[in-house]
Amino acid sequence: TDTVTGETKQDGGYGDNVYGSYIHGFFDRPEIAEAVIQALAAKRGLSLEEIGMTDYDAYKQEQYDILAREMRKYMDMDKIYDILNQGVEVR
Repeated sequence: TDTVTGETKQDGGYGDNVYGSYIHGFFDRPEIAEAVIQALAAKRGLSLEEIGMTDYDAYKQEQYDILAREMRKYMDMDKIYDILNQGVEVR
């Protein structure tokens, strides 16, 4: 419910195994992610205990580390650090 207008709004939708939302960071909240995973698992006849759970924060950090490592392979990091150390001229 919109706190200003009092109007009820739908934040997203789902059908079969497709879920959608326009809210950035929606799945960053563990309880939301778990509810979606539980619904999908139940539809397949599975339980969370059977499929196991992952520490989301640790997984996210691992993914950032992989991305950074791969980006460093293809970027001139010395040049980037030179640019950063020079600063940005504001006109």
